[in-house]
Amino acid sequence: MAYTLTLAVGLTLVGRMSDLFGRRWFFISGNILAVVGCIVCAVAYNVNMVIGGTVLIGLAASTQLSFPFVVGEIVPMQYRFIANAFIYVWTIPFSGLGPLVAYAFVLHTDAGLRWCYYLMIIVNGLGVICWFLFYHPPTFYMK
Repeated sequence: MAYTLTLAVGLTLVGRMSDLFGRRWFFISGNILAVVGCIVCAVAYNVNMVIGGTVLIGLAASTQLSFPFVVGEIVPMQYRFIANAFIYVWTIPFSGLGPLVAYAFVLHTDAGLRWCYYLMIIVNGLGVICWFLFYHPPTFYMK
């Protein structure tokens, strides 16, 4: 519930705010917020900490799920449909693997479900690095 609520609130703000202040730092800070939320959840010792970490992850997801804005900036208009389709096609075969990976973490690791958060820390950390190194959107002067 906390994830869905904060995601909905964040999505309404990200589009307009990133138009005004620039998308690059919104996406970088969103992934940093996701890393912090995953760390909070990974070290949580009670349910309230997990809820708090999930709130941070939900806010971060509002920037992470706004990737079509990025596709719109870096892909020419005539290829945007193909670029978006290419991105979404890769999600289809892997979307069913999440429960299997979580089940494997529970069965085969000592940390159990905490490894789901450890994996998210790794992925979001790599995301921060990639956003910082490779995403340089055109400025208003370039347009």
